[in-house]
Amino acid sequence: MKKSKQMKMQEEDRNRYNILIDRGTEVFERVENNIYNLNDRNMTFMGIILATLSIILTLVLFLRQMGLQFSNADRILLIFFCLFSAISLVITFSCSILTKYMDLNIFEQKRFDELVGMDEQTLLSDFLSHLKKSYEYNASKYNKRTRWFTVASYSFIIANSMFIIFIIKNLIRGC
Repeated sequence: MKKSKQMKMQEEDRNRYNILIDRGTEVFERVENNIYNLNDRNMTFMGIILATLSIILTLVLFLRQMGLQFSNADRILLIFFCLFSAISLVITFSCSILTKYMDLNIFEQKRFDELVGMDEQTLLSDFLSHLKKSYEYNASKYNKRTRWFTVASYSFIIANSMFIIFIIKNLIRGC
């Protein structure tokens, strides 16, 4: 009777650990997918910034060649456009540099030998602990990179707003 109660308790503990590990793995994989999506968005955004810069700078040079004289206000708008575009590009570029994320280390020989020697409860507890630690580390890095990506996006929006003001100002002046 006592042995069956002890076996049942072990089964409950095992089920609890398995549920926690399964749910933890789902959350860990979601963060991992978010990281990949952020990397993809970052690379796309960098391409958009570079394309926009090349088109706008070509347009400005063309207008200068056509004889358009820029006022001091135009120069200031263009300087701010270049400044905020450069800020956005630098932040986006720095976010695209490969970042080391933490993963579960199971199959490196030293770690594998250590895991093989563990009893079931210690093994499950160890997996859960490492899963939690990896998740917290990766989520922290992801959140920091997301904040910087947001700063880059706002900077790019401000840069484009400066250029739109430049265009509107010159359209009004031209009329």
